[in-house]
Amino acid sequence: MLLSVQLFVKQFQKEWKFTVSMTVMPAWLLVKFILHSARYPEFAQLEGQLKGIEQLKKHGIEGVVVIGGDGSYHGAMRLTEHGFPAVGLPGTIDNDIVGTDFTIGFDTAVTTAMDAIDKIRDTSSSHRRTFVVEVMGRNAGDIALWAGIATGADEIIVPEEGFKIEDIVASIKRGYEEGKKHNIIVLAEGVMSADEFGKKLKEAGDVSDLRVTVFLLHVWVLMLSAFLKRALVVLQLVFATNKWLKIQSSVQQKKVLCLV
Repeated sequence: MLLSVQLFVKQFQKEWKFTVSMTVMPAWLLVKFILHSARYPEFAQLEGQLKGIEQLKKHGIEGVVVIGGDGSYHGAMRLTEHGFPAVGLPGTIDNDIVGTDFTIGFDTAVTTAMDAIDKIRDTSSSHRRTFVVEVMGRNAGDIALWAGIATGADEIIVPEEGFKIEDIVASIKRGYEEGKKHNIIVLAEGVMSADEFGKKLKEAGDVSDLRVTVFLLHVWVLMLSAFLKRALVVLQLVFATNKWLKIQSSVQQKKVLCLV
């Protein structure tokens, strides 16, 4: 998403000691979210990378601050390999960026999943049903793990750990025999789809009243975040831009593009 409105951070002007023009707009200030983003497969090739740098220079952009996940970081790395300055901020709900404890957006995703699972438990308990709840995360199981722990899920299935479907079926059966009124299984999308997992449970002998739930999880990217994370994003952006400016020459006016 290219957020293209000028943001002048006056309160940090003294610390920066630079006059900075940043092309960026905080998404939480928008009444509506306007996405201008898409996969650009051509950028994986040298020709596409050089074309991108040519366009940046054409518009007077001297550096980029890239807020994103794995794909965005690879794109930023390609730019730096060609000598174009780029700074990366870890912005992905998947929490799969090395070197950071919690990426920007991860806490919002976990909180959203947690709220949804809490509500699903009410239905599960009232009808004595087993629910397989699929959550996002790409190839990482962090969302499933943290949301599952926070909601007391009966089983948490993540790509990082193996499992035996027979053990899951036995756990479901044992739970109901011991008087439980519900069974919640949180499944990371990197393992398999909830539909596929549900079919495997039935094939392995599960006799419970089984339901699968797949959130419309991509709306998480558009949700307003908590105040602490909003402040964190701004502070990280300020730090990244200031870092880039210090690395560059002592020219007083710099034009920096923020890509989200």
